[in-house]
Amino acid sequence: MQTKILLFDFDGTIADSADAAMRAYNEVASQNNYRMISKADLPVLRSRSAMDNVRDFGIPLLKLPFIVKKVRTALKKEIPNFKAIEGMAESLKLLKGKGYKLYIISSNSRENMRSFLEHNRIDEFDDIYSVSSFFGKHAKIKSLLKAHHWEKSFVMYIGDEVRDIEAARKADVTSVAVTWGYNTEKALAKNNPDILLRNPSELSSL
Repeated sequence: MQTKILLFDFDGTIADSADAAMRAYNEVASQNNYRMISKADLPVLRSRSAMDNVRDFGIPLLKLPFIVKKVRTALKKEIPNFKAIEGMAESLKLLKGKGYKLYIISSNSRENMRSFLEHNRIDEFDDIYSVSSFFGKHAKIKSLLKAHHWEKSFVMYIGDEVRDIEAARKADVTSVAVTWGYNTEKALAKNNPDILLRNPSELSSL
């Protein structure tokens, strides 16, 4: 029987980086005359998909890779302030103890993620992958399926955003949505993930 493969998003799923991400985005937005975000905006933003928010902010899709790269750079100095989602480190240890293979696929940079994991003493992941495209996670999942000859039925992609559900669906793997991150539970449920989790302790049931 093949080992279960759990692929994790990073920001909002493993790392509690919401405040830092908002500061990083606003720094980039102020330099490029894009709409900035206030905490008052968050309830509406969290209720919608990333694509809806990108359109609402008037950011051209061709400019999105540039924005993502700049935000990654701005986040680098915030890494020491990142904390793991409460209960996540313990859940990862339990999953690793069960023999699962654990990976990260994120639009954050590999350098930022490695720095966070080292700072928080999390060493359960078999590898970490950074994708340059904000909406390109499905392509990376597909390439890993092919490269490692993973059976799709044993693979899950775990994330806190609607775009993570969409990535899993496009790659034809199980989508696991978690409610402790960016998008609201209502927004996630509306997009019909295969599994919906409300607490990191529930990861052990996968």
